Amino acid sequence: SEVTVVGNTGDSGSDADVVYHTVQPGNTFNEIASVYDGVTVDELIEANPNVDIYSLNIGSQVAIPLN
Repeated sequence: SEVTVVGNTGDSGSDADVVYHTVQPGNTFNEIASVYDGVTVDELIEANPNVDIYSLNIGSQVAIPLN
């Protein structure tokens, strides 16, 4: 499967189904998933293969796959 990263948030194309969450102090994948309707922790892990879910860096970007 291909992964497309779109840097322009004004893009109205088919890749607008991913948003980026900036990690805040104390954020966990569980907490982040709960903020976005219908997003599971498993989907977050799948969308962020290079992110250590037990050590989120404050200020880093986490991809949120929206269905």
